Amino acid sequence: MKTFRTILSIAMIAGCCSTTIARNLANSSDQQPTENDTIILATYEEDDYLVKRYMVNVPDVHTSDYSVLYSINLTRLQPDLDDNNEALNALNGFIEQSMADTTRRIANIEITGYASPDGPLALNERLSSQRAQDFKNYVDKRYNLSSRYTVITRGIAEDWENCTALIKASNTIPHKERAMAVIDSTLSDNAKEAALKKMNDVWDYMRENILPPLRRVEIAINYAQGTIVEERTLIEPIFEEKVVEEEIVPRNEAKCGCPCGVECPCQGNGMIIEVDDALLHMIQGVVTEQIDAELIEVGIPTN
Repeated sequence: MKTFRTILSIAMIAGCCSTTIARNLANSSDQQPTENDTIILATYEEDDYLVKRYMVNVPDVHTSDYSVLYSINLTRLQPDLDDNNEALNALNGFIEQSMADTTRRIANIEITGYASPDGPLALNERLSSQRAQDFKNYVDKRYNLSSRYTVITRGIAEDWENCTALIKASNTIPHKERAMAVIDSTLSDNAKEAALKKMNDVWDYMRENILPPLRRVEIAINYAQGTIVEERTLIEPIFEEKVVEEEIVPRNEAKCGCPCGVECPCQGNGMIIEVDDALLHMIQGVVTEQIDAELIEVGIPTN
């Protein structure tokens, strides 16, 4: 896989061969659609939002790639092997997000098992295919993935392509020129392996640094060509201002001459006046109903 080769080469140049290669490999491609690439599917209101769904037609691309390692001659996934736990967490998060997002349209999921180019071909063919099936069982048991998407499994028995890329990128492999001469020769794969094994330093380095990261499973999630995009816009409420006309009711003039109207407190049995105890003592003997405004204004003569 192109993504795998590119990242492996960068890792080798940086001097971080096997540990960096085993980590999760993620790659995404975002393309800005033109007007001709967008098709409106539906427009409707949901709660307080205006929802628009449209399809963006983009080329079929790999959205994400993940890689986990397998031990030599084993076909059972080991989460605690090298950086597998980190890669599995990233993959699990991506799958959960994809299942929750109804706008994602996944075309298919490819699971590819690999074996390193050492050992008998028949054994490597069995290892690579069984590793792919083992990882499919893992995602199906956890997410029932095969019932949701099209899952494709395949095996690549001897990954000479990435083995060659790792050797080319290495700055620490001994006798690199001699090793590359064997790799680039027209010898059969079995003859290449036999020639490299005769170079003890080269083969020891390959067994420690080159071959282990080639024993792996890669899972690639491929987008469908048309991706559904959902746009939500909050609907702003519209408030209409209501003009309230006040009714002017003319007041009837009171008999007392004040503008208070018909409910004037001047009318009735008399005006109520609040006085304190000292004033009451001064006007002792005077009937309260007979007190009028003039009495208060002129004052009460003292005894």
